Amino acid sequence: MRQVLGAAGDTQVKGANLVLASGFGMMTYTKGLSSCAVILSGEGA
Repeated sequence: MRQVLGAAGDTQVKGANLVLASGFGMMTYTKGLSSCAVILSGEGA
């Protein structure tokens, strides 16, 4: 996310405009497992 926002400092990748964020965790619902993924794009970098 920092790459797309242009906030990565010395490690900034020029032209970065896609982010893949994923997560896996426990929830209090019936089966108790959850996973998700999202791809974001932007012109912040």
